[in-house]
Amino acid sequence: MSPVAVLSGGRSVHSLAQSSPANGTTSSAMARKLRVLALHSFRTSGKTFALQMSRAGLDKALQDLLDIVYVNAPNAASGPIPEDVKPYFDGPYYEWWNAEKVVITHALVILLLYEDQALHHKLCRQAVQRQAHSQKAVG
Repeated sequence: MSPVAVLSGGRSVHSLAQSSPANGTTSSAMARKLRVLALHSFRTSGKTFALQMSRAGLDKALQDLLDIVYVNAPNAASGPIPEDVKPYFDGPYYEWWNAEKVVITHALVILLLYEDQALHHKLCRQAVQRQAHSQKAVG
């Protein structure tokens, strides 16, 4: 099985390859593509994330190094789609959990309240585990 990393919002949390101190080449164990699970942002989709990577040219730039797997969150979007998403990317849209913005004007405070956060963290972990063992891209 290929090594697995998680890519979320464009940030990788795993190194792509290791260099051999003897000759500076990539070790044969790490020479195969790194399998990256790409988790989309709030109220978008795996398809949206894949399109963003394509528009930035990152899919082609990384195709020899990475096998990127795009997944959708387990929940349909339950609120308004972000203004910087809807005009540029078609739905359906998904969310990992729901957040509600609460503005307290007299104190100049903005809070985000997350509904059922523990449940949705569990669903996120399950999605990561399913995709870590799958060869099929979703999104």
